Amino acid sequence: MVAVTLSQVRKSFGAHDVLKDISLDIPDQSFVAFVGPSGCGKSTLLRVIAGLEAVDAGDIRFGGKRMNEVPAPDRGAAMVFQSYALYPHMTVWENMSFSLRLKGVGRSERRRRAAEVAKRLQLDPLLDRKPGQLSGGQRQRVAIGRALMREPDVFLFDEPLSNLDAALRAEMRVELSRLHHAIGNTMIYVTHDQVEAMTMADRIVVLNEGRVMQVGTPMELYLRPASLFVAEFIGAPKINLLDGMVEDGDPGSTRVRLVNGAVMALPARPVVPGSAVTVAVRPEDFTAGPRAERQSEDLLHATVDVVEHLGAEALVYCSVDKLPNALRFKAEGTTPLVPGDQVTLTVDPTACHLFDRAGHRVVPSAG
Repeated sequence: MVAVTLSQVRKSFGAHDVLKDISLDIPDQSFVAFVGPSGCGKSTLLRVIAGLEAVDAGDIRFGGKRMNEVPAPDRGAAMVFQSYALYPHMTVWENMSFSLRLKGVGRSERRRRAAEVAKRLQLDPLLDRKPGQLSGGQRQRVAIGRALMREPDVFLFDEPLSNLDAALRAEMRVELSRLHHAIGNTMIYVTHDQVEAMTMADRIVVLNEGRVMQVGTPMELYLRPASLFVAEFIGAPKINLLDGMVEDGDPGSTRVRLVNGAVMALPARPVVPGSAVTVAVRPEDFTAGPRAERQSEDLLHATVDVVEHLGAEALVYCSVDKLPNALRFKAEGTTPLVPGDQVTLTVDPTACHLFDRAGHRVVPSAG
């Protein structure tokens, strides 16, 4: 078990810069997720750590030891791929113990050790089956078991659940979390699904266009996104964005007039009047009430467009006059709202996130 440290790592393919001065500290025994849109460099970064790709510049260290020139098989890392990569002619236990076979370990010892790992992964009744006789979730567990057999210092996962259906993904998220707590190895997990990252990881690294946008715990990224990009990427349902212009306001706050004329007074450090800004509001931070008779510039009058009933809660899409984009808010699953209903939306100013024209977070006046 080791910490993984990356210092100013760069990687290009031809004229295309994929990784741009990546520096990260991944603590020993942590579960870190790399997230970001397609093409952001997260899988390339994982392959660089594994030794499957050589870096153009920078250092990669496992526990302080420089790994740049160390071949992939000797780094003490095991990788689980999206495609499982199982041998179809081998049984479960033979697939899991193949690395031991290459080391010359005898058949009975390989079988014994495979049985121990299989029990941990609830695969012991399946040891003599072949991959074609297994479900997708079972095959993924065999791939994880094969990695466990190598007894690595670092586990690397490259979107391992993307081929599974929704129910199996949820089950495997729980199993991977249990596995991490049980064995305590450092785990690095690449995913395009921020829900996977939020539910499993101790820390999340958000990447975009080959750069690290923010690193933090799931709730740090959710509650204090450093940029508009992170605010939009982290959180489901997606955050609401309201464009506006800063007006003169009281000291210690920022008064924003939205494009439809509504005004929001936010507890953020003063911003130069006339500056273009974006107010971001999570769907759960809107409160919907009956359509207000009075006209007030701090209220948003909306018309319900669509109601998605999700069981315990509902997601409501609505239109606000002169706002270009529909807004989303959460309601109780038993909400009586239907398309066409008129509602008034209010929001606690302390729950809003404010970003400047460049997409950088404007720090609240309270810190």
